[in-house]
Amino acid sequence: MNEIPSYRPSDDEAQEKSTQVQAQLRLAQLREEKEQIERAKLQEEANHQKQLQFIEKRNELSRQITESASKIPDEIDSMRAEIDELNSLFNDLKQTYKKLSNIKAEEWPSERIDSLIEQYQPLLNECSEEFSDVVSRSSRMKHTKILSGVRRRSKIYISGKEFFTQFQQGLAFHLPLLLVALIVLFFIWLITPTV
Repeated sequence: MNEIPSYRPSDDEAQEKSTQVQAQLRLAQLREEKEQIERAKLQEEANHQKQLQFIEKRNELSRQITESASKIPDEIDSMRAEIDELNSLFNDLKQTYKKLSNIKAEEWPSERIDSLIEQYQPLLNECSEEFSDVVSRSSRMKHTKILSGVRRRSKIYISGKEFFTQFQQGLAFHLPLLLVALIVLFFIWLITPTV
């Protein structure tokens, strides 16, 4: 029988093939190392960005805290000044009340009412003015509006600015209603037949 000769690689071919396989393995290993380096580089950049964002937030919060903290001493001084002013207002109100409580109108005899009213009216007016002054002084306070709901006089005074503001608010409310009413009337006028 004739045997088919088998192919046997020569030692050079085998060595060349082995070198090729080793080179391919090394190339694959180098590619894997390159990918790992790229991933590490991307991760490093992402971490760096996160760190920068964190530092920026910390610095902004630090700035806000510093600004807020620097305002507190001024506010404390302002509050102390208002406390002193409140004490002064309180003392003024006590003195005015003492003057007012000395007027015992309930005990006046009916035959002397006119003369006693005439006698005590200036004192009553003085107490009213003092009270108005206290209310006015308290309205200028920044932190306390304790007397802001108290009317200084029995008459209601409206300044030009207040009137204009109220007029604008009323107009802002009523103008859309008037326009809708006019539009409805216009359409009714268009739809109704003329005689």
